[in-house]
Amino acid sequence: MTQSIYMVRSAFWGAAISASKNSTLDVTAELQDILDQGHTQIFFSNGGISKQYFNAAFADPAPGHTKGFGCAVLVNGEEFCFACAEGGTIDFAGVPNNTSA
Repeated sequence: MTQSIYMVRSAFWGAAISASKNSTLDVTAELQDILDQGHTQIFFSNGGISKQYFNAAFADPAPGHTKGFGCAVLVNGEEFCFACAEGGTIDFAGVPNNTSA
């Protein structure tokens, strides 16, 4: 089985605090580094621990608010969008196979 190639186009971690204010961090480079290290099952938090998955413990851009994560990633040249709430896990290796010819 060949290893997937990941290219992170954009990745953000943060919270919508109100209709007029949000607080997010651009974590594109950090996610690219994590995927380049071979980690594809990632737990997203700002300090939490996951023993089963790689822990992406980003800084807390919105203390006291539940954060979310979202990204657009090219997987073997095909773009996929991923998202989860704080404390969630994404398996980047679990993308659908394109079986159309």
